[in-house]
Amino acid sequence: MAFAESIIVVTQPKMAKVGRALVHGITINEKIKASLYTLKQYKHNENQITGRQPVIFFGKNEVSESYIEGMHVEYAKYGIKWGWNGPKAMVFIEYTPDDENERMDFKEEFYQFKKDIAKHLALQEERKQKKKEKEETDKAPWYFGVIGIVMFKRVLPPIFIWILGKKIFISKEIRKMQMQYAIALFLRDGLSKYIKQLSE
Repeated sequence: MAFAESIIVVTQPKMAKVGRALVHGITINEKIKASLYTLKQYKHNENQITGRQPVIFFGKNEVSESYIEGMHVEYAKYGIKWGWNGPKAMVFIEYTPDDENERMDFKEEFYQFKKDIAKHLALQEERKQKKKEKEETDKAPWYFGVIGIVMFKRVLPPIFIWILGKKIFISKEIRKMQMQYAIALFLRDGLSKYIKQLSE
């Protein structure tokens, strides 16, 4: 399968901020261009989009449902699922955990992930300030900066910090955490695999 140099990210308008974060993460890799479509825009242009065009659907919708059934699942945990069906990738929340134990396990993993990223970014900053290491060793993998932006709003407006300082129903809180975690994990663990299989 030939690899296209551009990827389309499709999401609902209410999830546009999430979609922009994903587009930003993809374009950090300089070899790839990415653009954001709403579901309506995608459907309107679908007759002009080739079957080989790489597309990442964030969230379930009437179009992505047709690809989900036959997709190769790469990740499925705590209701977060992603995978691909040829050039079409899907990242979505399948369910929000009702079981208290599963919720607690998810929160523990989520907050540990944030701590790990924060620690890595702090160490990276410290190395730069002290100038003890060579420039090459100061650089983190490209996705760490994006995840730092997503999780700690360093450059972009507050995209994912929905739960701080607010009292929200547990299911909504968990779902928003799931969306944040889904993007961060896909950028770290899923994107490179997805891109690689496009050229196989």
